[in-house]
Amino acid sequence: MRWLILAIGLLAASPVLAQDVRPFVFTHAHNNTVQPVAVGVPVQVQLPAGPVRWKVDSIGQNAELTGSTVFASPGRVPGSVAVQVFDFRVPGTERAVIVILPTGKAGRDMGHDGHDGIHGRAFDAPFTLTLKPLGAKAQ
Repeated sequence: MRWLILAIGLLAASPVLAQDVRPFVFTHAHNNTVQPVAVGVPVQVQLPAGPVRWKVDSIGQNAELTGSTVFASPGRVPGSVAVQVFDFRVPGTERAVIVILPTGKAGRDMGHDGHDGIHGRAFDAPFTLTLKPLGAKAQ
């Protein structure tokens, strides 16, 4: 009988154990910042795309790119038609710097009013994010 109760308890807990861990999500608002993250938890960078696209330029030794996807999302950021998502993993406790470069033409295409405001030339510059795993040594 005890084994039956234990088996039922394990089966009831299994959906909790099988759930995916939600990633830390960062956007263009986190450009040029240092962000704390838990070791081993997925990290996601979401950047406005269309007409601009993004490519990873460099990744610190303690991070690895695990995937990249583009999702249609018109109007999420004025002037963009999609969101480009980069998925990373941070397996250790050392800081990792991620640099993502824009490709394509930004400028007026990204500005909803034709001027170089926040959604105009703002996406002409590289996106840089420093990840500091919790428990990491000061650098």
